[in-house]
Amino acid sequence: MEYTSLLVLKDLDIPPSLNHCYTMRILGKRIMKFRSKKFDDYIKYLSLVKSEKNIITLDYFLEAKIDVFFKGKISDIDNILKVLFDALQASGIVKNDNLIKRLGVDIKKSENNLAHLNLELLKYI
Repeated sequence: MEYTSLLVLKDLDIPPSLNHCYTMRILGKRIMKFRSKKFDDYIKYLSLVKSEKNIITLDYFLEAKIDVFFKGKISDIDNILKVLFDALQASGIVKNDNLIKRLGVDIKKSENNLAHLNLELLKYI
C-alpha cells in the first residue's frame, strides 16, 4: 500500500492521563461525564498548534505514526492514545478520530529528559 504524509508535528506535549481528563457527576438520577480543565487545556494547546501551523481539518482515512518520549517511568500508553485522539478531534485537527484506521507507536526514553511526542498522520489508502 502507498501512503501520503499529510501532517507531521514534532515535540508535542504529552496529553494528560485518561484518569485526569474526565470527571463524573451525579445530576438527579443521571451520571454525567464532563471534561476536566487539564483536558480542556490540552485541547486548547492543540487548537493553538493547528492555528499557528495553518492546519486544515483532515477528513480522510488515516494512519497515525507516533513516537512517545518519556523522561522517567513509562506511563500506560493506551490511556495517552485515547486522550490524544479525542483531543485531535476536539481541536479540529481531524474530523473524527474513528478515521484513524492504522496505528504505529514507538515508546522511547527521552534523551533530553523532556517528555514529548512526535505525530505523523498519513492518508490511508
